[in-house]
Amino acid sequence: MTLFKKKDKEIFFVHIPRTAGRYITSLFEKNNYELFFWDFDKKVEGIEVPHLHYPHYNNYLNVEGKNHFTVIRNPYSKFRSSINFLQHIHKTSIEEYHKLKNTQHLFDVLNNLRSNLCYYNNWYRPQNEFISDKTHIWRYENGFKNNFVEWINDTFDLDLKRYDDLEYELEDGEKREYIIDDDKKIESNIRKYYSKDYEFFNY
Repeated sequence: MTLFKKKDKEIFFVHIPRTAGRYITSLFEKNNYELFFWDFDKKVEGIEVPHLHYPHYNNYLNVEGKNHFTVIRNPYSKFRSSINFLQHIHKTSIEEYHKLKNTQHLFDVLNNLRSNLCYYNNWYRPQNEFISDKTHIWRYENGFKNNFVEWINDTFDLDLKRYDDLEYELEDGEKREYIIDDDKKIESNIRKYYSKDYEFFNY
């Protein structure tokens, strides 16, 4: 979660992991906004402050009355992005990813990631658990060029300028191919696991 401040403007960004958080943060920084609650070393109930979910950010950061927004992403695309990043770090064998075609195995992997390996960064928590009924929502699939800047300016009465040198798919300076192909069986399993997200956000 990040609170952006500039003069009398305060906008709170509910940061769902793997949904262009670095781009959005860079965009506000380029527009001379100060950043608050962007320290990944600080944790609340074991979770990084920048990735807190609802209602934790209201309870611990005192932002309940502030204008806020989030970015949501197709759960399968978000999952592939997350797994791709883990593969880059851990160099797991490709064969392990083929096992995700098995529904129970994928469920077990996700449950383990959520409760153990990635509990602290909230990467695999369902997206609907991050938002309140006051959250303005932007879809990742709609992009982050003029349309996003126009939307956020209109929604919050801002005057952000667009910067073409900001990338939201770059990791470590280069684009990488997804380790998981567009696999229909794995996608079907993700649809089952994140069924509430698919229904809630109409994906």
